[in-house]
Amino acid sequence: MLIPSQRCYKCGHVEKANRKKDIFHCQSCGYKTNADYNAGCNIAVSTSLAV
Repeated sequence: MLIPSQRCYKCGHVEKANRKKDIFHCQSCGYKTNADYNAGCNIAVSTSLAV
């Protein structure tokens, strides 16, 4: 099961270390944003709700 809060919205890399509390920082591509925003984008894409 993919965990939206640990998956990078930009590159798709999944790693537990990507999320530290409310900060998401991808260990692969360096993308950095709010963790809830990143998870929301992943959920939207996976359910075809992307804007």
